[in-house]
Amino acid sequence: MKNTVIGQPNLPEPLTVLQVLGLQDPVDGDGSRLRGLQQGDLAKVSTMRMFGHLTIGVIVLAFYLTDISPLLLGAWFLALIMALWNANRLDRMLAECDRKNMGRSEFISHALGVAAVATVWGFAL
Repeated sequence: MKNTVIGQPNLPEPLTVLQVLGLQDPVDGDGSRLRGLQQGDLAKVSTMRMFGHLTIGVIVLAFYLTDISPLLLGAWFLALIMALWNANRLDRMLAECDRKNMGRSEFISHALGVAAVATVWGFAL
């Protein structure tokens, strides 16, 4: 049985984890449409997320400044800024994906942008 909400498209039920993550297309529907719906509103919060990351990055800088070389910390913070800029750029590119289908290449480029931010944070740990 499909749930119908006015203004929302019908989605296949039940969705597997792989389908929700975009690694497998739904049997009854269009996987690119599902990915577009997931990414469509991301641009609205992308800038706020970027500033949140930068704020925590400054806290990390202050915390480690006495223990780690300022040059190394500066390089890490620069890498964080570059990764966040790229992720924010990709989010803005996907702003209209809720109105059009999101292609596999768009999905992969967004996933790689998120992975770049995660990798930079991984070095801070």
